[in-house]
Amino acid sequence: MQTYSLPVAQNDGIVLNIRQENGLLHFKMTSTQERSIIIKGSFRGKEVYSKSLLLKNGSGSLDVSEKDFPAGIIRFTVLENNSVLAERIVFTNKINQLNIKVEPVKQYYQPREKVVLNIVTTDGNNKPVPANLALSVVDDKLWTYADDQQNHIVSWLLMDSELRGKIEKPQFYFDKKEEKADKSLDLVMLTNGYRYFELIPEIIKNNQYKYLPEKRIQSTEL
Repeated sequence: MQTYSLPVAQNDGIVLNIRQENGLLHFKMTSTQERSIIIKGSFRGKEVYSKSLLLKNGSGSLDVSEKDFPAGIIRFTVLENNSVLAERIVFTNKINQLNIKVEPVKQYYQPREKVVLNIVTTDGNNKPVPANLALSVVDDKLWTYADDQQNHIVSWLLMDSELRGKIEKPQFYFDKKEEKADKSLDLVMLTNGYRYFELIPEIIKNNQYKYLPEKRIQSTEL
């Protein structure tokens, strides 16, 4: 049995809640006092949303269309005077996946014969969309050894590469046949080491860093 010391409860703070419903992101902020805040959204380090909001009587709400964001993890941060108060990540537009249809021009090919394929890419509404694609060919005998519990391209690029820690069965969250996939994906956003900032006032104030930046970079030509 172990005893863990919990942080001291603060008398001042803010709570950020984001709920997805009917194509909208519902923001709700609750504060211990009136604040003038800025909500910023970023996607892979690039700012994609910014909104100023006054929390009258310590609370405020906001609705934003999910279509305004790309497919993937959006990081929403609440700031006051450039200080981070709260943060939450949300996976947006999961249904906006690319549909790819591949059809060979003939059913059978001879060894080393040139293969011609017709490829059609559409969006979630079956409308044609441009795409950059790569193609791999494998023996169907080896395909039976594929592990469906590991990452595929979508789960790795849009989720696993953005989060810290190991995610069990990442394909599950993108399986259209799984009824609990959407809710479970949002729980991953809430729990899987999502924090992107770390405030250490003493280090910043005293200019104490564990590793100093390099003075120069030396290169050697071969």
